[in-house]
This record gives sequence, structure tokens and C-alpha cells, in this order.
Amino acid sequence: MKRVFGALLSLFGVTHAAEPKVEVIDPGTILFSIPTLSNELPPLEAVDADQTSGDVFFHEDDWRQLEFFPADRIPEVQSMLTALKAFSAEHRERSGWKRVYVRALAAAPVVAGQDAVQALADLLDATLGPAPILHASNAITGRVESGFTLPVGGNIQLYGHTDGNGIPVLGASVGPAPDDTRLTDTFVALNRAYGLVLVDWQQQFMLLSPENDGKLRVWQP
Repeated sequence: MKRVFGALLSLFGVTHAAEPKVEVIDPGTILFSIPTLSNELPPLEAVDADQTSGDVFFHEDDWRQLEFFPADRIPEVQSMLTALKAFSAEHRERSGWKRVYVRALAAAPVVAGQDAVQALADLLDATLGPAPILHASNAITGRVESGFTLPVGGNIQLYGHTDGNGIPVLGASVGPAPDDTRLTDTFVALNRAYGLVLVDWQQQFMLLSPENDGKLRVWQP
């Protein structure tokens, strides 16, 4: 059981504090706001004082919620989306979920090569930005080690990190009032150049490829 302590503030200049009100809450009634999380968080570095206006911040729960995969991983992603859909339906309650589906996908190059990040920047005509900074609630968790951001416009950033083989994680961070066409254009460019697909884990669908009529092929479980 959890105890939640609260105190009533006095009104109209009354200075004495009321007795704290104690409530008992069953933790089983506390719901998750999202149905799924990535099992993997990247290696993180301490955040120094030299933060800039170009820094990209997002909650660690948003890590890899919207991400790109090479086409050879489509069957693996389809299997996981199918399992996620069943799990989400089973554990959905009111406006949340009683349990969260933890995704575990082995790391593999999304874009290969030691110059993969610069190749992406050149392809998208984007200026390479600093590694993203993750936070939990109001506390900063850290800056992604060997990470990068690529602003593609419309309040949308690509992000990820590198290893010796290329880019094992390539995600998209969508800010307030985003321009969805910028994300669509970015997906089309990455699909044509590298054959990448785009997975939205929370909405449980995958963009496969653009069609000749401008529409997008979508797969849903």
C-alpha cells in the first residue's frame, strides 16, 4: 500500500497549518499512461553546465517510441507489434494500462558505416546537433553517450547514438504542434535511401514504404 501525505493551506491570512490528511491508495489502481516502454536505455553521460539552446530534451519513457528499422527486421517488428496489441487490449483500463509491455529488441545497425551520421545529415540537409538529454519527472537523467540529434524542421528531431558499426538506434522526437509533413518527408527520404521502415509503438503501426500515388503503405496487427 502507498501513503500519500497532503496538507491544506490556510486561506485569508490564517497562519496555522491544518493536520496532514493521510490517504491510503492501492498501488494496483495506479495506471500507466502509455502501453509500452523500451527495455533499453542508452549509455548516459553526466550533463555539464554548458547546455545550449540547441539541446534536445525528452522524457526517458519516450526513448525509442517512434523509431526506424531496416527492412530485414520487418518480420521481427510485426511479431512484437502483434504481441503488443494483444497485451494492450488485455491490460487497458479507463484512460491507462494496468501493466506496461516492455520491448526487448537486440541492437543492430539501422544505418551502417562510421560516417553514418554525417551521411544522414547530408541526405536530409540537416545540421548535426548535440546528443539528446533524457530526463525523468523533473530530474535530468543524462546526455546520451555518442549521441546526436538532427533537426528536420516542423518541431521534429531525429536522434540516436553510434557504435563502431554505425547507428544502432535511430528515433524521432516530436515536439508540440509538429508539422507531420516533415516527418512524412523524412520517412520517405530514409526509405528510398536505406529501405528503412518507421514504427510507432504506442499507436501500434508501421510505415512500410511510399506508393506511386503519394500514399503510404501501412501495416497494423
